[in-house]
Amino acid sequence: GLALSNKLFMYLTTGLALLATPTPAQRSLLAELQGHVAWLDPEAPGQVGPLLRRWDADRPRLDAARRASWEAAVRRWHWEHAHESGRFLAAFARLTRD
Repeated sequence: GLALSNKLFMYLTTGLALLATPTPAQRSLLAELQGHVAWLDPEAPGQVGPLLRRWDADRPRLDAARRASWEAAVRRWHWEHAHESGRFLAAFARLTRD
């Protein structure tokens, strides 16, 4: 529940509407999408179809979810963001120093 898949970041940068399971890590990352994520109960696989049909029937809602993903990627969730590149470079510096 604490780790995030790289795929999630790729989905954001491609502007996909997201269906996600409410793990702590995903909830933390996707909180800024403010209601534009369809949360899935992993114990109830039958809910995927109705969620997708809802987006199919409500294109403005689908477009808003896509836009929220893209905007989150542009604003924060990309490798060039100062917070992320700084973490990576600091970790690399520690490894090469030791």
